[in-house]
Amino acid sequence: VLIDMWASWCKPCKGEVPYLKQLHDQFKDKGLTIVGIFTWDKAENLDKAMKENCITWPQLIDLDKTAMSQYQTSGIPTMVLISPDGTILEIDPKFRGENMVQIVRGYIEKESAY
Repeated sequence: VLIDMWASWCKPCKGEVPYLKQLHDQFKDKGLTIVGIFTWDKAENLDKAMKENCITWPQLIDLDKTAMSQYQTSGIPTMVLISPDGTILEIDPKFRGENMVQIVRGYIEKESAY
C-alpha cells in the first residue's frame, strides 16, 4: 500500500500526481494499492481536486490530521509505503517523484521474483 497524504492547495502535492498515476497504472494489477489521505483541507474541496488532477484511486478524508500524527509527520506531501505484512518500508522526505517510482518498482519486482 502506498499512502499519499495531500491537500488541494498544496503545489508539491499536485506535483506528485503524475508519479502516483504512473505507479497506479503500472502496478495496480500487481498488488499495489494507492490510498490518498486528504488532510489539511476542507472536505468539500476533495471532489474538485480529484477531477482536476484525474485521481482515480481511493481517498480518505482526515481533517483532524490523525494519519499525520500516527505516522509522525508534520508536512505534506508525505508518502508512506507499507508491505503486505504491515511493515513501513519507506517514509522519508526523499521518497517522492521519480525516486519514489524507482523504489516502489524495486520492491514490486523483488516480490514478483518469489
